[in-house]
Amino acid sequence: MSAKKKNKLSWTEAVGRFTIAQQARRASPDTIKSQLGDLRLFERWAAARPAPRHQPGDITISDLRDYQVGLLTGAASVTGKTLAAGTVATITASLK
Repeated sequence: MSAKKKNKLSWTEAVGRFTIAQQARRASPDTIKSQLGDLRLFERWAAARPAPRHQPGDITISDLRDYQVGLLTGAASVTGKTLAAGTVATITASLK
């Protein structure tokens, strides 16, 4: 019996599925837009990480914690400024 190769979910597919899931739960368009922005920023951060964690299925809890720390210290924020804990919680809640 040969082992099946695991198909990796691309960011495009992940974002599409995320959008459908948010629409199914009847999230407001503004909420979806905001969460998609958070997801895209995380995607950009993940793409800049050393391989092999560039695709959604490669992301670990440790990566998410690193992202949170980066947001808190400013290393992962768009402006380079530190973000408040509540803001980081909101951003990372979008990624679940």
